[in-house]
Amino acid sequence: MATPRLPSPPGPVPVSSTTDGAEPVIPREVGAPAAAVLGGLRECVAAWTERSSQARGLGYHPAVAEVDPEAVPELLVTVEALLRLVTEEAPDSDTAEAVGLGCFQIAEWAEERGALATALSWAQLAIAAWPQQPHYAYLIGRLARKRAQYPHAEEWLRYAMRIARRRMSWEVYALALSGFANLKRQRGNMPVATRYHRLALKAATRHGLRTLEGDALYDLAVIAIEAGDARGAIALGREALRAYGPGHVRVLRLAHDFAWLLMTNTGDFFHAACILQSLVAHVWEPPFRLLLLANLCRASAGCDWEALFEKSWVDTWTLIRQTPTQEGHAGSLLQLAYAAGRIGSWERARMAAEQAAFTARQRQEGTILFEAEEVLDAIRDSELEPERMVRAAPDLRWLEIGEEHASLESYAVDLVDDIALTLRVRRDGAPESPLAMLIG
Repeated sequence: MATPRLPSPPGPVPVSSTTDGAEPVIPREVGAPAAAVLGGLRECVAAWTERSSQARGLGYHPAVAEVDPEAVPELLVTVEALLRLVTEEAPDSDTAEAVGLGCFQIAEWAEERGALATALSWAQLAIAAWPQQPHYAYLIGRLARKRAQYPHAEEWLRYAMRIARRRMSWEVYALALSGFANLKRQRGNMPVATRYHRLALKAATRHGLRTLEGDALYDLAVIAIEAGDARGAIALGREALRAYGPGHVRVLRLAHDFAWLLMTNTGDFFHAACILQSLVAHVWEPPFRLLLLANLCRASAGCDWEALFEKSWVDTWTLIRQTPTQEGHAGSLLQLAYAAGRIGSWERARMAAEQAAFTARQRQEGTILFEAEEVLDAIRDSELEPERMVRAAPDLRWLEIGEEHASLESYAVDLVDDIALTLRVRRDGAPESPLAMLIG
């Protein structure tokens, strides 16, 4: 029986050469030495992909002589291997697969450094070299989503689902389903997001992918949190913890989200602030750390901890200015607006909400844009009456609610115990803690 033909990939995702008409994106992202090496190498690989379909190697290319692999020590082995592969006289399928893998490694290197334009450029070279690899398609979709290129992200994630299913690459299939669901959630389409997260959960469970099963449960818990379904979120959170098992790095994110749940759904700012403060030393990935600091600022405002509020406010703005990708900026700025409103600092709240709205509009993040504009509408009214104050700073409502309503609900105690157990030291040869997994 003939192997079914794979569908044709979507069109390329644009990678801007300039940001503001002055400095090119890639040199700004990775620095001039690395940009020089990757620019010359990219020219060679692109020329190779155009010729390899005719089973002819590149042989010699003028750009080869301009590539100095030692200029980027961490990519030395990959760059040398790619130079050797693209100058082979008679490439075969193994050569194509190896070239694709080399491009993929450079894309991952760039993404880890927040160089998303560079990463996207190399991810597209990877799939040009080896179109049958669904992981490359998924990477392109994920990077396009991070860069707010949503129509392209949707096309590539759908393509990744199709080819992953045909090639029975179930891990990538579940990842692509999850990525597509997160794209829909980011754009405010919760019903579609929920449906695709449930499909990801089904695929992960059926094929024994425990981490991805935990991820799908975690994502469904986040949607439940955002919908205000505390009981449902906690039940899903406990299921996710069981899927992850002790010592898993994802527990950090889950603990963060449930601290947010305590803060926003029960007004328990004290426990939320304690959990968030305990995570600061363990979380360094920029988008996650940014939201963590912003939520810590909001929790400390709810506790009237002035010193911690001021430190978190400054740390969050500093990190925003240090991360050019803008991923996570709008949501973090909205939390800062709520924090400032909670202590009655309306000028700060206005400043943070305006920047949140501006960034959300640029990145087409509809839910955050709506909330930021609600804050601004309330602040712009001539006088902040009590009901308008709560629109601008929802945490103020807890001041009028009895203490029994602002305490940790009894049904959440088991979840807190589960988080503590999952963060415990392991004695079976696995990493000792989530921190060990982060830095190992």
